[in-house]
Amino acid sequence: MREGSRMSRAGTQHLSSGP
Repeated sequence: MREGSRMSRAGTQHLSSGP
């Protein structure tokens, strides 16, 4: 979850492969 790390701050930590 390399991309999920930067997305977790946006509140999308449950979406590892988000947009």
